[in-house]
Amino acid sequence: MPSPLAKPLSPPIHTVSAPDLSPYCEPGNAHVEATAPLRSAVEAFRCNPKLRLLPVVDGGRRPIGAVFEQDVREILYNPYGHALLDNPAFNRAAETHCRPCPIAEVDTPLPDLLDAYASSNGSEGMILTRDGKLFGTVTNRTLIRLAAEREAEITRARMARLEQVAAASDRFVRDISALADALAQVTAGVEASAAATAKRTGLYSERAASVAAAASQTAEGMIGLAGQGDELAGTVDRVREHTLLAREAAAQAVVLTPAAPRAGACWARHRRRSRRACRSSRRSRARRNC
Repeated sequence: MPSPLAKPLSPPIHTVSAPDLSPYCEPGNAHVEATAPLRSAVEAFRCNPKLRLLPVVDGGRRPIGAVFEQDVREILYNPYGHALLDNPAFNRAAETHCRPCPIAEVDTPLPDLLDAYASSNGSEGMILTRDGKLFGTVTNRTLIRLAAEREAEITRARMARLEQVAAASDRFVRDISALADALAQVTAGVEASAAATAKRTGLYSERAASVAAAASQTAEGMIGLAGQGDELAGTVDRVREHTLLAREAAAQAVVLTPAAPRAGACWARHRRRSRRACRSSRRSRARRNC
């Protein structure tokens, strides 16, 4: 829906650069010389009823102030006003009756022009100059209209800016929504992957426990085998010792027999070899146990 401020006042004012204020100047370029009598200013107001202020200029057309309609009206409405105008002491030069009036160059940017008018407490209008010489006047009503047009243009620019910001905000919200959806999908994928990983981890843990149990059983079996091997080795040692004892007993019996001296010597050598073999077997078993 278009803003009611979108329709500019006529004529439009472009506040970006210095505007041409000549169309807004009062027609006729009325003014009065500083040395002219006050009656000349009164006649100027009488010839132009719409005139609100009359610039007072010096010999070089440089404004020094203005005679205002309100002051002239007070003189004319005075019962003795015409008599005062006929009095040479009162009807002196216009510069004695002029008052300060805001003055600015005609090419002054409109914002600066309005600021100067407001800072000088203008009430009836403003005098415009070009290169310091009188160019024309702008009434208070025209300045108010120009200020309203300027505010309207600023408002339109702000509204356009707000629309751009709103459009950018909408795009940002859409982008954020799309990003949130994408993040939700990624999160779902990560959760699924985590669940699958946890499941595989559980399977691996069970398998590892099975392997550990099997390894423990294997270790226990090896320990049992080692114990049985030790018992078997002990049994073999005892058998060997008993065999040695039996051989010694047999050797003694042979020695005691008179007919066998040579057999006794052979038996003694065999016994020594058996002892060495027994000691060697013990050392081998000790190295295997270590």
